[in-house]
Amino acid sequence: MGKGPSETGIPSSALSDRISPPFRLIGGDPSFTGTPLKKGAVFRHPFDGEGGQRLWVDSGRSALAVALAALRERGARRAWLPFLCCSSVVEPFLEASFSLRFYGQSGRTPFWTAPPSELRPTKDDVLLFIHYFGFLNEGMAAFLDGLDEARRPFVVEDAVPASLTEGTGRWGDVTLRSFRKFLPVADGAVVASRDAFLAGTVCLGAPDIRRLRLKGWAALGRYLCPDEGRRWLALARQGEERFDGRPRLPSPLSLKILARCDLPSVVAARRRNYERLLEELERHRILDPLHPIAERLPPHVVPQGLPLRLFGGSRDEVLRRLRREGIFCPVDWGVNSLAEAPAEEDAGVARSLLVLPVDQGLNGQALSFIADRVGDALRTGGQPPSLSRRRGDRPATR
Repeated sequence: MGKGPSETGIPSSALSDRISPPFRLIGGDPSFTGTPLKKGAVFRHPFDGEGGQRLWVDSGRSALAVALAALRERGARRAWLPFLCCSSVVEPFLEASFSLRFYGQSGRTPFWTAPPSELRPTKDDVLLFIHYFGFLNEGMAAFLDGLDEARRPFVVEDAVPASLTEGTGRWGDVTLRSFRKFLPVADGAVVASRDAFLAGTVCLGAPDIRRLRLKGWAALGRYLCPDEGRRWLALARQGEERFDGRPRLPSPLSLKILARCDLPSVVAARRRNYERLLEELERHRILDPLHPIAERLPPHVVPQGLPLRLFGGSRDEVLRRLRREGIFCPVDWGVNSLAEAPAEEDAGVARSLLVLPVDQGLNGQALSFIADRVGDALRTGGQPPSLSRRRGDRPATR
C-alpha cells in the first residue's frame, strides 16, 4: 500500500479536519485538471528541432543560474535587464556579481511590440529579454535583428512565460524555458544554448525530495479534493519556501509526467480560455477601467494569462481581493526596486498590470466567476466590499 501524506513528511497542520466552507483554487500552480496524460505519449516541444546543447534542470531560475555561471567564466560582468521583470530574474544576476543596467520597453500597446529605450549594450555585455505572457517580444526581436554583429551582446532569451509558444529560441545565445507554470509538474525546466559552452560549468544538485512531495501532494490533492483548496495552497507554499536557489536536476517523476502530457489539448484549452475570458469581461461590462493589452491571440501563441491594464482603482487591492476569493494571477510584478528612475510609462505598466488566469483546467463557470469577482473589485474602486454583500457559490474547475 502506498504512503499517505502524513507518512511523507508533510506537516500535519496542513492535513487537519476538512475545511468548511469549500474553498477552490483558481490559477496558481496547474493541477491535473484539464491536462490529459496519454500512455506512451512523447513530449514533443517546438525546441526539439533546435540545434546546440540542452540541459534539463529543476526551475527557470536554475536555468538562468547555469547560464550565468558559464558567462562569468567567459568574463562577462555587466548585464542589461528590462524594468518589467520578476525578482527571480534579478536575483541570480546579483548572486553572480553582475553589475546591472535597466532598459524600458513601452510607448504603445501592446508594449512588447515597442523598441527598447536607453539600451546601449557592448559586445562584452549580457542582455536578457523576456517574451511576456506567452507573446513573442517583437520589439526586442527587431532590435536584435538590426544590431551590427560587432555590437551584439551575449543574449539570454527568457522564454519561461512563453514556454509552449512556437517561435521562441531564435534570438538568444541561450534560451530559458520552464514548464511548472503550464503543466502539473513540481519541477522541470530547460536551458538551451547554440553551442556547447554550458558543458562542465555547474554541478547540479539532486532533486529536493521533500519539496517535491509537498508540491506533488498539493497538485494531486487539488485534483482529487478540489473543495479543500486551503490545504493544497498551504502545501504548495511550503514547497516553494524550500527552494534554496541551488540548481538541481529535475525529478524523474516530473519528467515522466511531462512525457505523457497531451500538449495539443493544453494549447487549445489555454487559447480558448483566453478568448472566453475576454468575452466574459465584456459581458460583465467591466472593460472600461480594464484594457486588454492584446485583444487577439496571434497564431502559435500559448498564453500564460490574459494581460490587462487597470486605469482607475488600485491594482494591488484588486489582486488582494482576488486572492481572498481563491483566484491567483500568474503575474503580479511591481516596479523594480533596483532600477534607478524608470521611465514613467514603464512604471505605469508595472503598477497597472493585471494578468488573469486562463489555465487549461478552467471551465466556463470558473471563467464567469473570475469576471464576476473582478467586476466586484472594480465597482468598489478597489476597496474591500461591504460585509453585507452576498457572495455567489464557488465554481467547479473540473
